[in-house]
Amino acid sequence: MDKNRMMELLNEIVNYVQIGKDVSETIDKLLDMGFTKEELIEYFDFDECDFLL
Repeated sequence: MDKNRMMELLNEIVNYVQIGKDVSETIDKLLDMGFTKEELIEYFDFDECDFLL
């Protein structure tokens, strides 16, 4: 699997996890899974202000 396809699938997973959940709860879960704040902003379209909640 190439990197672009992997990122596409991961993005779909993140979008699915976000449905019906608080953004800060989603961010906490993703950070606990090992994602960095920078990765969440760069690759998954979270905003800097999402981390202030």
